[in-house]
Amino acid sequence: MYSKLVITDAQQAGLAIVIIDPIFAYQIPLARETSVDTALGDIIRNMVVCALWIPYFLKSERMQATFVR
Repeated sequence: MYSKLVITDAQQAGLAIVIIDPIFAYQIPLARETSVDTALGDIIRNMVVCALWIPYFLKSERMQATFVR
């Protein structure tokens, strides 16, 4: 019924960018001063979003029908 979850290199790269981007942005002094959220909060929020959307894209029949290889 369920197949093994396979995460591609592109998905790994996207997840790495989502995690690393706020860390680098937080290193800029002006961005640090004007930022309401902390870098850690951004990372956690982005990881939650990825945890919801990546499985949806991998398992959804609608997505499989839309993005045909």
